[in-house]
Amino acid sequence: MKSVLVGAIAIYRSAIENPQLLIDLTENDTNTFWRKSTLYGSKPISDFRTSSEMNQFPMEVNKIFNQSFKKAVNHYICRFNASVVLPNDSHFNLLKYQVGEEFKAHYDDSEFTPRRISAVGFLNDNYQGGELYFDSFKFVYEPVAGDIVVFPSIFAYSHASLPVTEGTKYSVVGWWK
Repeated sequence: MKSVLVGAIAIYRSAIENPQLLIDLTENDTNTFWRKSTLYGSKPISDFRTSSEMNQFPMEVNKIFNQSFKKAVNHYICRFNASVVLPNDSHFNLLKYQVGEEFKAHYDDSEFTPRRISAVGFLNDNYQGGELYFDSFKFVYEPVAGDIVVFPSIFAYSHASLPVTEGTKYSVVGWWK
């Protein structure tokens, strides 16, 4: 599996096959719906996380997410000798960012949601802005459709999804203990 490293940030190129199909399947499914994104299942916080999210999507889409992320995260676990166990079926959140929407700097591990590894997959790149920014490293990743970025969930890897300035961004996130 081809990856690029920046510290303990690994970028897995073309890890999600045919990402546009996943957007189409989800957007055209009458049983799925978007809601305003929340933090830890709380009420939406409009000035900190302004995207929309979906955590139930077509079975076919979930299967592809599981296959794609499992390969990337397993590779990451082996490369960094991380003591993380991957379940057979992981939970994912699909995110939709429209113009002006963002998720300000944060890290994914907390006492409410203990996490060791985080991963973000990108389903499209036909928009402007929306970069993944790691503030501790001053590292900006410009999303490429099909890529998955894997990194530690800890404070040192605080990150943000910068505001989208044109178009609509679709990404999917997952976390592991």
